[in-house]
Amino acid sequence: MQTDAKEILKHFSPKKIIWPILIGLCVTAYLFLKDFDKEAFSAVKWNTNSSFWFFLAIVSVVIRDWAYMVRIRVLTDQYLNWKRAFIVIMLWEFSSALAPGMIGGGFIFAIFILNREGLHMGKSITAILNSSFLDGIFLAVMAPLVYFLASKDALFFRDSFKHELRK
Repeated sequence: MQTDAKEILKHFSPKKIIWPILIGLCVTAYLFLKDFDKEAFSAVKWNTNSSFWFFLAIVSVVIRDWAYMVRIRVLTDQYLNWKRAFIVIMLWEFSSALAPGMIGGGFIFAIFILNREGLHMGKSITAILNSSFLDGIFLAVMAPLVYFLASKDALFFRDSFKHELRK
C-alpha cells in the first residue's frame, strides 16, 4: 500500500502540474486580450455600491468554503482538525476545477486526499459519497423552492432577452 501511494504521488510532482497551469493561464490571457473591449471596461463604474457587492461575493465564497470544512469535519467524525480540513477542501476545490466531471470530477481526488490524511479508504469513500448525497438533496429541495418563491419571469427572462436582441 505504501509503495502504491508513492507511485501515485510521482504523478503529482510540481513539474507535471506547473505546465498545465501555465498553459491554462496563457490561454486565459489570450482569450481575455483577444476580446477585450476598452469601452465596455471603462463603462464599469467602481463605486461603493459595486465594491460592496464584490466584497459580498468574496464573503460568500469564504462562507461556502467554511461550510465545506464543517461538513467534511462532521462527515469524518472530527478526524480532521480545522487546518487539515481547510487543506483538504482547497485541494478538493482545485482538483474539481482540473478534473472533468465525466470521470468523477474532484470526488476521486477527494477520496485520495482524505486517504492520504490517514482516514481509512472505506471511511473516505463514505464521507465523499455522503457529501455528494447531501449536495443532491440540497439541489432537489432548493431548486423547486426557488422556482416557486421567485416568479418564472424572474428566473427565465427569454422574452425580454429576445426583445433586447431585436433592438
